[in-house]
Amino acid sequence: MKRIFALVLPMLLLLSFNSIAKKGRTPLMATHFESHKYPFELLKGQNYEGYVVYRKDTVRGLLRFKMGAVWIENGMFNAAGKYKINDRHLHAITISNREGTIIKLVKFKNFNNKFYRLVHEGKMTMYDRHFVFSKEPREVDIENMVVTYDGNVKELNEKWVLGAKKKLVDEINQVYGTNISPKDYSHDELVKYAMDLQ
Repeated sequence: MKRIFALVLPMLLLLSFNSIAKKGRTPLMATHFESHKYPFELLKGQNYEGYVVYRKDTVRGLLRFKMGAVWIENGMFNAAGKYKINDRHLHAITISNREGTIIKLVKFKNFNNKFYRLVHEGKMTMYDRHFVFSKEPREVDIENMVVTYDGNVKELNEKWVLGAKKKLVDEINQVYGTNISPKDYSHDELVKYAMDLQ
């Protein structure tokens, strides 16, 4: 009997979790993205127009992500360059897809040497680790977010959606002098609210 219960309980929890998510409420557990562990996997297999900033140089060309590096082919000289993603001198990568949508990826000085995607620029600028071209609220990973304002860089890493929402709300309230509550917003509503702020 205990064995059957042990097998059935996870299924019941999953069904309950899915029903909460379908009703638009925010579940307690992490729901969004595992891509933050290997975010460049989402960009592999295609070529992108763009450029990298390495040391103080900007190198433009056709970019491709593979084997932990960004490879650049410059049509003018037909030269290929390879820049390792974890190289501390590689500061920024900007790419565009065929539709002309742009992703800007940056590292922060004296931080953790990880790249973050620019999601929203404003008084409080937001970055995440979900490297996709869409900036729809559902495609923004608040569980692995960095915000910057007044020269500060703050990592809002949080394992649980509710904790991530609370941290983001705290930053919004501090920067914009608002008094909003995380319980009044779903994930998507909160991200939209934050992105509508200037």
